[in-house]
Amino acid sequence: MLSLTAAARAQEYAPGDEVVAIVDGTLRVSGQEVVDEVWPGLVLTVEDVKGQWLWLSNGKPGWLEQSKVIPLDRRAIDRLTALIRASPKDANLYSGRADVWQHLGELDIALADYNEAIRLDADSGVFRNNRGNVWLDKKEYDRAIADYDESIRLERDRQKKAMTYSNHSVAWRSKEEYDRAIADCDEAIRLDPEYASAYRNRGDAWRQKGDYDRAIADCDEAIRLDKKDADAYASRGLAWYGKQEYTRAMEDYDRALAIDSTEAWIFNNRGNAWYATGDYDRAIADYGQAIRIDPQYTWAYENRGNSLRRKGEYDLAIADYDVALQLDENDASCYASRGLAWYGKHEYTRAMEDYDQALAIDSTEAWIFNARSRAWRREEEYDRAIADCDEAIRLDPKYASAYRNRGDAWRQKGEYDRAIADYDEAIRLDRRNAHAYATRGLAWYRKQEYDRALEDYNRAIAIDPTSAAFLNARALAWDEKEEYDRAIADYDEAIRLDPSYALAYNNRGYTRFRQLDLDRAIADYSEAIRLDPQHLRAHGNRGDSYRRKGDMARAVDDYDRALTIDPDNVDVHYKRGLARFHLRQPNALDDFDKVLTLEDWNGGRTPYAVITGSLAARMMNELDRAERLLEQADGRLNDEWPAPVIAFLRGTIDAAGLLEAAKDNDQETEARCNIGLAHLAAGRRDEAIREFQWVIEHGPNTFFEYGIALAELHRLREGPPDETVRAAPDDQPPPPSTPAPASPTTKKQKNLLNSGD
Repeated sequence: MLSLTAAARAQEYAPGDEVVAIVDGTLRVSGQEVVDEVWPGLVLTVEDVKGQWLWLSNGKPGWLEQSKVIPLDRRAIDRLTALIRASPKDANLYSGRADVWQHLGELDIALADYNEAIRLDADSGVFRNNRGNVWLDKKEYDRAIADYDESIRLERDRQKKAMTYSNHSVAWRSKEEYDRAIADCDEAIRLDPEYASAYRNRGDAWRQKGDYDRAIADCDEAIRLDKKDADAYASRGLAWYGKQEYTRAMEDYDRALAIDSTEAWIFNNRGNAWYATGDYDRAIADYGQAIRIDPQYTWAYENRGNSLRRKGEYDLAIADYDVALQLDENDASCYASRGLAWYGKHEYTRAMEDYDQALAIDSTEAWIFNARSRAWRREEEYDRAIADCDEAIRLDPKYASAYRNRGDAWRQKGEYDRAIADYDEAIRLDRRNAHAYATRGLAWYRKQEYDRALEDYNRAIAIDPTSAAFLNARALAWDEKEEYDRAIADYDEAIRLDPSYALAYNNRGYTRFRQLDLDRAIADYSEAIRLDPQHLRAHGNRGDSYRRKGDMARAVDDYDRALTIDPDNVDVHYKRGLARFHLRQPNALDDFDKVLTLEDWNGGRTPYAVITGSLAARMMNELDRAERLLEQADGRLNDEWPAPVIAFLRGTIDAAGLLEAAKDNDQETEARCNIGLAHLAAGRRDEAIREFQWVIEHGPNTFFEYGIALAELHRLREGPPDETVRAAPDDQPPPPSTPAPASPTTKKQKNLLNSGD
C-alpha cells in the first residue's frame, strides 16, 4: 500500500489543478531564491508542471516539489487529520484543515476548526481573518466584519493587516456600503502600496457605485502589479461591461480565462457580454461551460435560461429556470424570468403566478411589476396593468419602460390622451426608445391623426430601421391616407426583414383588397395562413375577398375555418351569414341569430343582424320569423342610425322617409342597399337593380353594402361580378368612413403593432 507521501509523488498534475500543502516549505524561483512560504493546509493552484516540480502561487509564484502537496479532496482532510492527531495543540493545523474544508464547501465544519484554532491561540489575527472569510462565504456579513475588526486589532504585520482590510472591504461591498469598502481599501493600500488585490477590490467598489472609470483605473494598477491576476482582468471586464463597451469587456474576459480557465464566474460574465450583444448562441456556450465547472452555479442556469428565452426556446429556458430555483428557491429574479418565458408561450396565468411569487420574495423590483403589467394587459385587465405600472414608477420614477407600458394600457382602454402623456414621458426619459415613439404613433393612429402617427413611426424607424413591426404600423397609417403604394412598399420591406411575418402579409392583403386587387389580396392572405394556420383575421379576410369576387362557397369555407379558431367571433358569424344569404342558404338566419345572442342585443353588429336577418327570412319566405325579429328589436335598440332602416322594414316609414333620415353618403349607401333588398324580397327586380346600381356608383367600396349590391346585381344579371362598374378618381377606391355609432360596414380586419411586448 502506498504511503500518502508516495501517493502525492505519483500524482499527475496539470495546470488549473488545486492542491494542498501537507508540510512546511518554500516557493523558490531561479537560483533557489525563496519568494514565499507554504504550510500544511494551504490551498494552491497549479500554473505549470516540470517533472516533479509545480509552479504554484501564494501571492508570489514559485516552484515547489510535488511531494509536498496532495490533491484538494478528502485525502487532504485525512492527511491533515493525521497531523492534528500527532500535534493536537497546533493551532495552525486546525486553521489549515479549516481552509481545506472551506474550499470543499463544508463551511460549518470549517468554522468549527477555526474556532478550535482561535481557542488554542486567541491572539492570532490571521485565524480571525480566516474565520471572517468563512462567514463571508456564508453571507453572514456582520459576523465577518466582527472577525475582521478583531483581526485588525490583533495583527501587527503590515502586509497581513492590509490583507484583512481588503477582505473587510469585500464584506462592506456585500452590504452595499461602498464608501466604507473604499475606505478600507485605501487603508490596505497605505499599509502595502504593492498589494494588487486591494486595488482590485477598490475597483470593484467603484464599479458597484457606478464609477466605471475609477474602477478601470484601479484594475489597471492591480494588473500592473500582478499581470497574472485573472480576477483583475475579469473585474476590469465588468467595468467595461458597465460602460456598455462589450468588446473591451470580452477582451478582458478572454485574458482572464487565458490565465485561469477554471473560474465559472468569468465564463458566466463573458456570457453576459455575449448576451448584451445579442449573440445568444455564444452566451449559451459560456453559461454551459460555467455550469460544467460548477453544477451548483444558480446564476449560470438563470442566465442561460434568459438566452434561450430570447431565442424563443421557451421550454428549454423554463427547464433551466427550474434547476436554478431548485438551487435557490428564494431567487425572485429567476421566478420573474420564468414568468417571462411563460408569457412568451402565451400562458399568461402561469406567468402571473411566477410574477406573484417573485414579488412575494422581493416587492422592491420595479421591472417585475412592469412585467406583470404586460400579462394583465394580455388578460385585458387594464386597470390592474395600470396599477402595476404605477407601482413600478413609484419604485423607479425614471423607468421609461413602465411609462410606455402604462401608456399601452391607457391606449387599450381607449384613453388615448392619457396614453400619449405617458409615451411623452417615456420619450423624455429615453430619447432612443424606438418602441415609445411607435406606440405613441399607435395612439395618434387611434385618434385618426395619421400625420402625427406617421411622424412618430418615422422616428421609430430612424432609430431601428430593422423593425418589421414599425414598418407594418407605418403602412397602416399610409393605408388610412389612401397612399396605397407607400403602404405596400412598407409591407414589402417588413416582409423582406421578416419573411415569416404573417401579420404583414395579412395587412398587405387588406390594402390590395382596398385597391380591388382581389387575386393578389387572396395570395397574401393565403401566405399569412400558411405561416400561421391559426391566423383568424387572415381566414376572415380571405373569405371577404372571395365574397367580393362572388365566390360565396369559398367565402363560407374560410369563415368556417375562422370559426373553428374562434367559435364566438361576432364579425365572422355576421359575414358568414351574409355569404350564406347570398347563397340563399336557410342557415344564414342561424348566423344572424348567433350575432344577437353573442352581443345580447347590445353591440355594433346587432342592428345590422336584425336588418339583414329579417330580409333573409323574407326572401326565404319565413315571413313570421322576419316579423318576429323586427318585433324583438322594438324597444331594445336606440334611435340612432341604423334605427331608420329597421323602421322602414317594419313599415313605419317609407323609402323616401328612410332616404330623408340618411345624413350622409355612408348612411345613404346603407339605406339604398336595404331598400334594394326589400324590393328584391317583394319581387320588384327593376327597382332593386336601380338601388344596387346607385350603391355601386356612389357607395364606399369597403362597405358590406357595396359587396351585397355587387353580388345581388351579379345574381340578377346572371353574369360575372363586375368590379369595374364604378371607378374611383385616379382609379383608386375612396376611403371607408366611420358612421356613428360604429357600423360593421367599416370594420377592418387588420392588426396593429405588437406594442413592443
